[in-house]
Amino acid sequence: MKKSLAVLLFSLAMSVSCSTQITPTSNNNLNAIKKEKINPNTIKGVVQFPKTGFKVKAQLDEIAKDTTVSIIYPHDYLDSNKANKIIATGLTDSTGGFEINPNFVPNNNDVFILEATKRTGGVGNSLMTIRTIIKKVNDGWQSMTTPAIYINSHTTALAIISGYNPTVISTSDTLSKIDMSGTIPNVTAINGVTTQTINDVSVLVDSVLHQEKDPFAMIKFSSNNYSIDQKANIQQLNQTNSCSGCSLIGVDLSKTDLADKDLSYTDLRGQNLSALDL
Repeated sequence: MKKSLAVLLFSLAMSVSCSTQITPTSNNNLNAIKKEKINPNTIKGVVQFPKTGFKVKAQLDEIAKDTTVSIIYPHDYLDSNKANKIIATGLTDSTGGFEINPNFVPNNNDVFILEATKRTGGVGNSLMTIRTIIKKVNDGWQSMTTPAIYINSHTTALAIISGYNPTVISTSDTLSKIDMSGTIPNVTAINGVTTQTINDVSVLVDSVLHQEKDPFAMIKFSSNNYSIDQKANIQQLNQTNSCSGCSLIGVDLSKTDLADKDLSYTDLRGQNLSALDL
């Protein structure tokens, strides 16, 4: 009797053990799990502020990280109640990289502004703003840059040009026009706007950023020419004795005392400085 009971208990134990075995996950199941964890709406990219030229050297290491990146409805969005509204934000890491997981589901072909803003210095300093355009395409995102999303001076230049000339360059026209796979951005001409023009405006963007100011407020377009608001630069020069990183192209400096002024990284192309006291 004892032997029969032992055999019965052993059989029950084996039955329970077999019923609780875990079937190994196949490779197909693993791939399915990985796909489920990937959010197709996630936006990953890199913010690139100029690496040199800022007023305070100690700030250079701080420029890349903790920049706010915002997803914004464009001003001409079909639903005017959403126009210009920020719908999601993120922060960059120490290398300028960012990842935003939107808490909304964008429609296919929806277009958004992706804007990076950074404040440096103390009270009174303006926000530095750079941006790109992104578009939801099936299970991913398309932007001004390929093969990945970058926000830099070239994308900002293209955004400014398109903003001033919406009938010449539409938002969709700006997509995939800047190749970032090489050592320098490779820009494609768009609807009569030359590569040189886009590159020239990107130089203006850099110059404004070196002043730690907003390119969208400082860069003007008139008579088919892009330029920096020179009045603001001369006012700054007279008030602070510094125009570090300014663009003074075409400015009449004949009546301006430049002695003891800080003109480091200032763009003085085309200026005749032979008669000036520097």
